[in-house]
Amino acid sequence: MEIGTLVSADSHLVEPPDIFETRLDASMRPRAPRMELTIDANGRGQHVWTLDGHMLTPLGGGAPRRGARDRENRELRALWSELDPAAYEPDAYVVALAVDGVAAAVVQPTAGLVWWRLPDSALLDALFRAQNDHMIEFCSRHPGQLNGVACLNVDDVAASCHELRRCRELGLVGALIPVHPGAAPPYRDPCYDPLWATAQELAVPLCLHLATVRASASGPTNSIASTTALSPAARSVNDYWVRLSLAEIIFGGVFDRFPQLRVGSVEHEIAWIPHWLRNMDFIYERRQFLTGGWRSASGQRPSELFRSNMFATFIEDDLGVELRAHIGIDNILWGNDFPHTESSWPNSRAIVGDMMRGVPGSDARAMTNSNTARLFGIEVAPS
Repeated sequence: MEIGTLVSADSHLVEPPDIFETRLDASMRPRAPRMELTIDANGRGQHVWTLDGHMLTPLGGGAPRRGARDRENRELRALWSELDPAAYEPDAYVVALAVDGVAAAVVQPTAGLVWWRLPDSALLDALFRAQNDHMIEFCSRHPGQLNGVACLNVDDVAASCHELRRCRELGLVGALIPVHPGAAPPYRDPCYDPLWATAQELAVPLCLHLATVRASASGPTNSIASTTALSPAARSVNDYWVRLSLAEIIFGGVFDRFPQLRVGSVEHEIAWIPHWLRNMDFIYERRQFLTGGWRSASGQRPSELFRSNMFATFIEDDLGVELRAHIGIDNILWGNDFPHTESSWPNSRAIVGDMMRGVPGSDARAMTNSNTARLFGIEVAPS
């Protein structure tokens, strides 16, 4: 089918090497991650983010090389000098979006997704404030086209509420919290209620992004796992943590207390959702000994609470599109994941067109444009 204007719910910027040198207090800089050059056994160099001698993540998440416009020329290994400026320079970024047929994007971090692995909570606070300041400045160059999200450290809920309010006032449209809080209380715990209340008051959607599980606050730094160690087996079940956290929120009665709160899955694809919804409804209706007899204040089943309060993004999930009625048309948001390895850029229009073959135009427009625009308050011309 003919695909109109696209709005991406999940795009990314690549952080510059000096982000912490220029944005952290001098006292914190020695503790911050740094970008370093490493050489592999074949003599190939790459820049990686490190902390205390441990690699945290390769540079750029596989961002395209300078001048490249094909999906095959991508790997996690990269040098900063090789990256296409569209990965980190806002003027070039919007040009790259236009090449992809994308009118506006919700912009997430890249290396910033990894910082939740750092057990030092005070350091995490400082890193996220610097990260958020960079995101604010980046998106301010093209307001409306670039719509940034904040990163929040939920170890200290009061502090996360303050940072969320600050970032919203400075123009960010959403916020990332860890896909699972790790050793901290699960999201069903009332200790998070101030955060839910603040997000509801500010109408800020909270995003649970792939690969953002919180490290133990008391764990050793050398327990940090590199993204390159993520096996194909682990990647094939990467929706585990988000299913667990979203179910904790539903069964914890969070939407009873905060009925206007919006929380969602980012970059876990969507075909897993119908089975997960059916299982939650089965437990709610026929396994009440597991729920302690809890019933939602609205009388809605878990699947209905998902459809009224949650969302999920996809990149290339044709099966998820096929199952859209079982998920909820209004809960599905497409994203191009630019400029990462898995991105559909610069071929998103063709890829989306293939996925939407046989899909009514109103459904296609909702999933690839209007749902994201409505959720994040983005004004775009009709597709």
